[in-house]
Amino acid sequence: MILLQGHRAFPRITLAGLILVIILVVLLLAAWNTGENLLYIVFSAVLGMFILSLASGIWMLRGLTMGRQVPHAVYRNTPFVYTAQLQNSKRFFSSFSLRLESGIEAAGYVLRVPPSSTIAMSAHHMLPRRGVYILPPLTVKSSFPFGFIEYRKHYADAHEILVYPQVTLARTAGIEQSLHATGTPRLIRGEGDEFFTIREYISGDDMRTIAWRITARMGKLMVKETGAGHSRTLVFMLDTRRNNDENFEEAFEEMIDIAASLMITLLGRQYSVGFVAPDMRVQPGRGTGQQQRILDALARINPREDKQWNDYEQEVGRLLSEPLRLLLISLNQDLSLDGGQQQNVVEVDLSEVIYG
Repeated sequence: MILLQGHRAFPRITLAGLILVIILVVLLLAAWNTGENLLYIVFSAVLGMFILSLASGIWMLRGLTMGRQVPHAVYRNTPFVYTAQLQNSKRFFSSFSLRLESGIEAAGYVLRVPPSSTIAMSAHHMLPRRGVYILPPLTVKSSFPFGFIEYRKHYADAHEILVYPQVTLARTAGIEQSLHATGTPRLIRGEGDEFFTIREYISGDDMRTIAWRITARMGKLMVKETGAGHSRTLVFMLDTRRNNDENFEEAFEEMIDIAASLMITLLGRQYSVGFVAPDMRVQPGRGTGQQQRILDALARINPREDKQWNDYEQEVGRLLSEPLRLLLISLNQDLSLDGGQQQNVVEVDLSEVIYG
């Protein structure tokens, strides 16, 4: 739970309060001109209500502290829930009729916070774009008891929340087939018998790896996936350089969504996955920890203004000296896949990625 720093905002008069002020002026003028004691009594009673509203509104927000518990990261365009805790540190008096707002959205309403107690409430929020965000401040409002004066207290913090790209499970049979088509993977003795997963049959697979019982149950050819050296270590090369396309921003976000979906899907199929971009790198790895590392990095990645990926050839050469395969994802057409690199580099066609 993150404790938020609070500061009071200048109170503002409500519509009901404005009407009351007009009534007070009219009563005062009428009492002044007529000299009627009854009008003075009525004026005093209405003025007392107004003063009571001023005093009680200040007291309602005194001694209130706010905490907020938010997730480390969320997916874009996906509603998420965070928890706000409102604590009343006053020893003998309650706070009544508190409205909670996040930015311009209503987040909750609390009828009463007893003395020396804490009220927790949940609020929904949604962030439409990938990136790093600071949530809008929380505002507590009270116009208790008559609604004439509204007092506000803002609570803000600098806590960052990561917004991941949208991730959808992707069909990777085409990519895996492309990986097999680029050459026979080098077997590493001692790892070839390690079982990884069951997957669909791809043309060219060894018939001896077919899992016949699972094939009979599922009605389609399924094969046992075992360790085969560097074929299970994949590094994506993300070309994040900006181009002059007027729809670049939309295409860039779609590229990041597709890259994230492919990486997470392949991680689920027991591949070791990482990626390299002009200004960012995530070493290959497996498991849920690697999934978070990849998504954290993709949440922070931004387009590069450089026209050239200066060390691309050196980066490809260095990576191919290791036991792994490369998958290139780019919105540009100037990266070379010639020569010896072609047998180990697969260029991913974004339009051919299928979800589901």
